[in-house]
Amino acid sequence: MDISRITQRIRAKKERGSEVTLSKALGRIERICAAITDGFPSVKDPGQIQLKHLLYIRDHWYEASEFSEATIGDYRRAMRLMVSALDKERDWFAPLKLKQDRTKGGRPTATRVIRSRARNRRGVRSSAGA
Repeated sequence: MDISRITQRIRAKKERGSEVTLSKALGRIERICAAITDGFPSVKDPGQIQLKHLLYIRDHWYEASEFSEATIGDYRRAMRLMVSALDKERDWFAPLKLKQDRTKGGRPTATRVIRSRARNRRGVRSSAGA
């Protein structure tokens, strides 16, 4: 599966170490897409990814791969980036349990999803910019 549609919208901040974080996140997104393709051979493009595919990853693939809790957290952050890059965060964050509790605080992310200027010109603003 060609994930360039996802990766072209993900950027790293201009801080030291952010490029490493970005490359690790992109590698995890590639592995998630490969697992979706293995489980659902009809999915050949990121535009075909549906909520049920990511629920499969969350509910079955993590356990089958026997990842540690820290690794699952890394994959959840990569999945959050992936869903944002696909513009599905409004509908998919809650069912995937990817919503962050802002009252808990935490470190700011080193990666972000960019929005195109054309969207901003049409009056559609991202939730992060508001």
